[in-house]
Amino acid sequence: MTQEDNIISAYERHAEGVRKNIETNKTVVFDALAAAHVTSVTVEFDGEGDSGGIEHISANCGDASIDLPAINVSCRRVGFGDDAPVLTEQTLRDAVEDLCYDCLARHNDGWENNDGAFGIFAFDVANRTIDLEFNGRYSDVFVRTYEF
Repeated sequence: MTQEDNIISAYERHAEGVRKNIETNKTVVFDALAAAHVTSVTVEFDGEGDSGGIEHISANCGDASIDLPAINVSCRRVGFGDDAPVLTEQTLRDAVEDLCYDCLARHNDGWENNDGAFGIFAFDVANRTIDLEFNGRYSDVFVRTYEF
């Protein structure tokens, strides 16, 4: 097996670990949100030029804006090259953030590179769904030639 094969294999194992973590951590996050009577959460992200991050998190109980409760939850984390996920205790806010980063890594890895991307995650607690509006930026070039 070549070094390139090893890197590809490690990436595929990591991607599978992230996929599994999304399902497990999604259950933990939605259970905690429901117990705290949070009905929806909105998470905004933005990035470009090889950096980016979560910009804003807001929560609602019905039509009323509320703070995410300051409670801890146990979520799984998997680092690149790790053989198994690690159980970590973190705030609900951090768990929501990490879940969003995992979703971005799963479907839009590298979202923060070059022209980057921005978007909004919408958590619907009653339906236990997360919708992502993803806006990828790109540069465009057009060429015209003229003869005079």
